[in-house]
Amino acid sequence: MYEIKGSTRTTIIKQGDIDLVPLPGDFAVDTERPTDGRAVLAHGEVTGHAHVIESPHVRITRDPDVVERARLQLVKMGILEPDARTVDAVIVVDDGAPSMLTHEEHEAHFVRPGIHALLRAREYVEPDVVRRVGD
Repeated sequence: MYEIKGSTRTTIIKQGDIDLVPLPGDFAVDTERPTDGRAVLAHGEVTGHAHVIESPHVRITRDPDVVERARLQLVKMGILEPDARTVDAVIVVDDGAPSMLTHEEHEAHFVRPGIHALLRAREYVEPDVVRRVGD
């Protein structure tokens, strides 16, 4: 985990090529729960492993409108540049015990209740070519 300090302090969870960034409490989103209580945040393209939160308290959406609202919120918060396209999904962890983010090759992290933007790392391979980092 690391923190971005400014007018407020935001604790960001980093696990491999993904980051979970808390969104403000007034950020509204309506999502359905995974039927198996397992939210796969990202699949490892190289290893086949996955970043997963297994909890009955977690929901995930990749709805383009919600993802764009989250991106704009992170720009407003000063976390992303205006042209950044790294937001991949929005995660909701309901009240209750924090849920655990796991991956076979990375340290596990507790995820506090709230709404979080899921960011995927990008790399520049040429001046105008950007691609998602493979895990």
